[in-house]
Amino acid sequence: MKILISWFEGLIYPFREKDWKAKMWLIPLTSFLTPFFQLLVLSGWRVELVRRIGLKKENILPRADVPSIIKYALHGVKLHLITLVYLLIPIFIFALLGINPLRQIFIESSKMIGYLWGYLWGYTTETPLMTLLWNSFWVIVKELFIRNLWFLFYYPYYRAATMRYALTGKFRQSHLAIIPNITFVLRNAGFFLMMVVNEFIDKVIIFCLGILFIPLIPFLLFYADFWTSGYEHGQVAIKMVEQEYPEMLKSASPDEPPLSSYEDSYV
Repeated sequence: MKILISWFEGLIYPFREKDWKAKMWLIPLTSFLTPFFQLLVLSGWRVELVRRIGLKKENILPRADVPSIIKYALHGVKLHLITLVYLLIPIFIFALLGINPLRQIFIESSKMIGYLWGYLWGYTTETPLMTLLWNSFWVIVKELFIRNLWFLFYYPYYRAATMRYALTGKFRQSHLAIIPNITFVLRNAGFFLMMVVNEFIDKVIIFCLGILFIPLIPFLLFYADFWTSGYEHGQVAIKMVEQEYPEMLKSASPDEPPLSSYEDSYV
């Protein structure tokens, strides 16, 4: 029941603010400048949303005037660059270790084709077909499992670092805070799991709406994915504030300036 209430709240909360139209009408229009630009804008916008939720602001929707949108886009550039770094790390490590699932799938498929070719032309082989299938299956599974171990670390760590960045405005320090981020994830594993479950439910609902209202996909539904996921991330950010930055709740003003005005937010 708690999960159902949470995802429903994550869908409707923007419309509970009196000035929601003024804060929401401009961002969907950025899709007409190119979807990639809107992606950058929404990435930075979500960071500001997470900050406002984490600090328990009364009105959590970020501003959406032209200067704010430009600042969100600049933050989106940084977020996607750091994401690229996270993705390049396993590629480099696995290349050194010789782990390449695609190559292994090609090798095992070649073995299978060779076996079938030999069978058709009457060649004999000492390896039964089922044994060959079983061995190939486990080789590929092992490669894929090792490859995706990084994702199990990367996803929660990246989210924790991004929440820390949203709250503090310190980009480099947040992503390099290895021990604090790992500790926070382990301490709040249940909340991260609930966040993933709620995000999945939100995406299913948005996908179904997309099927019903195809013309609205670039205009609204892509935006909806960010405001729902931002809400889920914000709930975990509340825990980070309570556990690590309780002084922020005391010092934060009701109408605090956005993240882009922080001293080192562009560092």
